[in-house]
Amino acid sequence: MISQEPSPEYFAILAEEHERLLKRLRDDRLREVALLRLEGFTPEEIAEQMHVSTRTVQRKLRLIEEQWSEELAG
Repeated sequence: MISQEPSPEYFAILAEEHERLLKRLRDDRLREVALLRLEGFTPEEIAEQMHVSTRTVQRKLRLIEEQWSEELAG
């Protein structure tokens, strides 16, 4: 029977890609937003934690998405 669980190698590759993409972000605040979002926090929760508006978090998430899309595309 073939396992449906990802291999340890898959998790290693995923972790390396995660680190690489985080390092490509322009500043610490973008990395903080990205990490909190990856941990499952909502934009509203992130805004509360960072003491900024939800709109600011949404803008940062859009910037992160744009940078990561460019990075993965090219």
